[in-house]
Amino acid sequence: LRPRAPREDIAEFLDALYHMSAQAYWRTLRGLTEGHAWDVLPSIRVPVLIIAASDDVLVPLSEVQRLHRALPQAHWLQVDDAGHAGLLEAGTEIAQSVRGFLDAHGLGDSASPQAPGTPG
Repeated sequence: LRPRAPREDIAEFLDALYHMSAQAYWRTLRGLTEGHAWDVLPSIRVPVLIIAASDDVLVPLSEVQRLHRALPQAHWLQVDDAGHAGLLEAGTEIAQSVRGFLDAHGLGDSASPQAPGTPG
């Protein structure tokens, strides 16, 4: 975690890890290493936002750049001074980018008069 991550957020994150099922976490990690979807990338026809943390050691920047090369139409955000816990380290920056992306594609809160799941 980078120094810019708020200490309260780090504490909440670590508490959640402490209470997580070790077996479920292990199975998730195994599943991530066994699967890939490179073959379906050319068929993607929806807006895509790729967020890359420059200092991520679990998902190296070079791999995320490879993904972007496979999806050249995708929007790109590179978050510098952030690692795998980028949401903790740069949550505001990432949230602003996601909101802008959603708004640009008519998917944000301002695009519809009522939020999804709200009774009409």
